[in-house]
Parts: sequence; C-alpha cells; structure tokens
Amino acid sequence: MFFLLYVLAGVDGLTERYIRRACAGRESADLHKIGRLTKLMFFASGVTLYLCLPVAMSPFWVIAPLTLVFAVSTRVQWQFYKKYF
Repeated sequence: MFFLLYVLAGVDGLTERYIRRACAGRESADLHKIGRLTKLMFFASGVTLYLCLPVAMSPFWVIAPLTLVFAVSTRVQWQFYKKYF
C-alpha cells in the first residue's frame, strides 16, 4: 500500500513540477527537503506512538493516517524537486 501511494503521489508531484516549470513558476529546494523530512518524522512518531501506548489498539488506526501523510509529503517532495540544489 505504501509503495502504490508512493508511486501515485510521485507521478502527481512530478506532473505538477513540469506544469509549474512550463509556466515559469517558483522552484524551492527547501520545500523538497521539508517533504522528505516530513515522511521520516511522521513515520518515526507514528511507530513510537503505537509502541508506547498503554492500551491495545488496532494497527489500522496508526497505519491509515500514516499512509495519508506519506502520500501528501511524497507529492510535495516531488512537486518541488530541483535537479540542482
């Protein structure tokens, strides 16, 4: 599921990037880095939250929001990708 969302969000982000570049829009390496770091931060905090909860909880309630955050941050990462930083 993560791989499928990664591919779909990556294609959408790269499409947005090419549209923006064709219209002479802004390119920001900072937003690319923010998208990349957001995936790492939310994945680590989601796993930590799930493992540290004192009550039993279904993994679905952790994995479902993480997949949405993963897809959005992947889209932002590839939307603002710059070839040269």
